[in-house]
Amino acid sequence: MSRSRKTIMLWMLLSVLAAVCAHPAQSRELLRDGGFELGIVDVDILRYPRYGATAASLPVTPPFRDATNPISGRYSLRLPGLPTGGYHLDYPALALKRGETYQLSLDARVARDRARLKIEVFNGWTKVAVRTAKLEKGLQHLRLTFTARGAKGLNEDDAVLFSRIWVSGPADVWLDNVSLSGPAGDAASMGPARIWLAPDRGLAIYPVGVEGHFVLDAADACAGCSTHYAITDPITSRTIRTGTFSPRENDGAWTARVPLDVSKRGFYWVTAYVQDQQHRRLETVRRSYVVINRSDPPGANESRFGMCVEEHGPITQIDALVSPADYYGLLRDIGVGSVRVFSLLMPDIVSTDGAHFDFSQADAAISLMRAYGLEPMIELGSNQLYRLPAWLRTAEPGSATIDLRKGMSVRKQREKLERRFKNEYYLMLDKYRDYLHAVFSHFRGRVRYYEVWNEPGHKFDAKDFIRIAAATREVSEAVDPDAVLIGYSSTRKGQVGAGREPDAVPRFSEEMQRLGGLRYIDILSYHSEHAYPFMHGVIGLHDYETGYVGRLRKILARDSRQTMPIWDTERGMPWVSPHAERIHYMAGAPHWKYQRPSEEVLDVARQLPMIYAAAVSSGVDRLFWFNFNSPVGSIFNVSRRNVLFDAQREPMPQIPVYDAMTEVLRRAAFQKLIESEDGGRAYVFKKEAGLVVLAYNWKNKTNTLRISGLVESNMSVLDVMGNLVGKKSGLATTSIAVDVDKWPRYILVPTAKKVQVTLESR
Repeated sequence: MSRSRKTIMLWMLLSVLAAVCAHPAQSRELLRDGGFELGIVDVDILRYPRYGATAASLPVTPPFRDATNPISGRYSLRLPGLPTGGYHLDYPALALKRGETYQLSLDARVARDRARLKIEVFNGWTKVAVRTAKLEKGLQHLRLTFTARGAKGLNEDDAVLFSRIWVSGPADVWLDNVSLSGPAGDAASMGPARIWLAPDRGLAIYPVGVEGHFVLDAADACAGCSTHYAITDPITSRTIRTGTFSPRENDGAWTARVPLDVSKRGFYWVTAYVQDQQHRRLETVRRSYVVINRSDPPGANESRFGMCVEEHGPITQIDALVSPADYYGLLRDIGVGSVRVFSLLMPDIVSTDGAHFDFSQADAAISLMRAYGLEPMIELGSNQLYRLPAWLRTAEPGSATIDLRKGMSVRKQREKLERRFKNEYYLMLDKYRDYLHAVFSHFRGRVRYYEVWNEPGHKFDAKDFIRIAAATREVSEAVDPDAVLIGYSSTRKGQVGAGREPDAVPRFSEEMQRLGGLRYIDILSYHSEHAYPFMHGVIGLHDYETGYVGRLRKILARDSRQTMPIWDTERGMPWVSPHAERIHYMAGAPHWKYQRPSEEVLDVARQLPMIYAAAVSSGVDRLFWFNFNSPVGSIFNVSRRNVLFDAQREPMPQIPVYDAMTEVLRRAAFQKLIESEDGGRAYVFKKEAGLVVLAYNWKNKTNTLRISGLVESNMSVLDVMGNLVGKKSGLATTSIAVDVDKWPRYILVPTAKKVQVTLESR
């Protein structure tokens, strides 16, 4: 897109945003308990860091709406004090006009000591503090004026700037009456919510058969008003329950209990609104909830399924409302067996001098993982070379150092490296061995799997990286011989994650094989998120692997390592929030401004079993599902979001789909793939004495799956969420037909004796 066209689109976005800010829509969405309303949306509250230095910091008390010490109105936002780190109030990231002046107004109460409030302006990954204020003990009214100015990395003429608030300090802080005013007189106000839906279980996730409910609080909406609610299943477009109440019918109270339907696994919406006497909707709130099965979660050694988690670092801030225990418990319950942690062992986090190491944050995370039966896999080295600490670097080149610039092929990372390091561009291998020795010694017996750096292909010269891999193997064999080393996950060169050159991705593995680098690893890893163009656009779902794993097998065959397992340690896909209208509220622009899959996030729920089956059929031993980009994160390029929650930490339909997939397909061995010319696919798995057939049509057509040769056997048909939708029975002389369309179905065949599976076009 040309620069002039980008500029026009930017000013269109800003114009619409100004109109929205000046005249907020009457119907507003407040998406979760514990959030804090900012005019037309609520705020995503992120805590940094997630883990403290002592076990006493776990579990962390999350921010919440507090009526015990309100500043004004019914509720104020309470941010519990943190000895280190603080909170980002991220979203909505209102677009700012470069060079214009804005005013942030708020009321704050500090329980004791002092706290600090900072306004940040940012674009993409780069931010700059534009105003900082000390918050004294007691109540104060702040009026902070700032100019939306850029910094290094923020000077593109056509770049959009955004703002957020950072609060830090050891004291509890209450916030209320927050507003942001701009040059055109536009203003958005954070005031107490007048209608709220609060689940009675953390994360709004319920086991099958456990009675649940939401508390609906209309907070004295208005005289003569009534409140309405409905529970719907967006996948089947079915309304499950509706209800209406008013203070007259509710003993004068504006609070009511909304019962949930948790009789089967699925994804549901609870929607409520306040209606006045003229039947106008004054305010709207919608929450998502999901139901999962929780039947005998597998242990780490039984599961092919893993999850990537960014526990500490600039890429992913941790949502303050989700405790680590809640999150790891959820991963266990939906069948995850392994967790890949990115940043907790980065050298700049664990040591300030290279002589003394503090692993307390990693200890806390790994202890929680193991308590929930999850097997940790830890990254060694630094995700970003420009974060390597001074104690690892030198300005003197030599035989015991590595030039960090030589292999750096990503321009922005190279610029950051050169800007921050000045002339200390050389990694000292001896110091890196000291780091490795400390890691393997500390975690011996508790961590088995280590990945040798993350995506080295665009960071290092291959020959230099061989030296790093050799040093890692040398130290691990001396200190922890049971350690399993994984490598060398890579991505295309030139631009991280663009995914447009799938042929460029295997080249690094081929080069490592040619130079003898494969002898230093036990498991060959790759990142499919960066391997295929479909990951970053809406295209056909027919080709998930593009022969990549086959190429890796050929590389291993040349190296006489055919039996080495292959793991996909970053598996991703495109997705957007289930709340499509949120894009309008967040960005202040029409929906058509942004490309997104036509079926929104439900399409991703549909894709999960397809992607898993395609990967396993090609020979992948374990998949780690990567954090996906949220719709808001994609628009603003601000933050990464986790696969299981949307941009506002609402639970997603992926959760019950993942739960069903891990339950139905664990311990199942892939046998064969059956395809039809019009897009039908049927993956046949052997499980115990029977078969599991996963069938769908990626062209959104309808096929007939025919099971023949059954010997007095019953057959179950499950939907993508694992719910029973039909039972079939047959004899040896009969065949049974099941209609298959775009939504995957599982067909469970109790016996595999003399069974034939065919797929017919219609």
